[in-house]
Amino acid sequence: MRHEGLLGATFADGGVGAAYAAGKVLVVRVGDRELEPDEYHARPDTEITGWAHVCSCGWHGTHWRRATGPGDQDLPARRVWSAHPSPPMDTIDLISGHEYADHIAPIREGLLASLLRLAGDHVLTAVGRARELGASWSDIGAATGLTPEDAHARWQHAPIQLVTPRHGAQLAALARLCTPA
Repeated sequence: MRHEGLLGATFADGGVGAAYAAGKVLVVRVGDRELEPDEYHARPDTEITGWAHVCSCGWHGTHWRRATGPGDQDLPARRVWSAHPSPPMDTIDLISGHEYADHIAPIREGLLASLLRLAGDHVLTAVGRARELGASWSDIGAATGLTPEDAHARWQHAPIQLVTPRHGAQLAALARLCTPA
């Protein structure tokens, strides 16, 4: 299972938005269910009730509520004000925290531990996946008994999927949302 995280806008019914444009939010998830690309839909950004870090596996981090105005913001109570669809830049680290990193750490560590048992193209794929999950060349080198430099030299061409099919479908839906009829 792939683990793809995003800081998503949340809605009262459990909907999660992945992208914003033209006053609308592209909803790609409702509750614990990832929507299929043909189920993606747009909602007005005024309906955003908060933000949370979520993963394609169904995991979700702590929910931060959208404050009703600047005076209602209370960071210790996880209430953030933003007049825009995304939270203010200075609060994104607070919202994301280390929760997603902690969520994927065992997966990344498992991949790193398996590197010595794999052969050929399987190692290349595992290295690419570990890099996608944030593993450094130092991590990969340590898992394989190499220096970071040697690990980089050996596997620098490991395939990394920066835009996954799911992200591609979201981008296409966002383009449709932004294209005038």
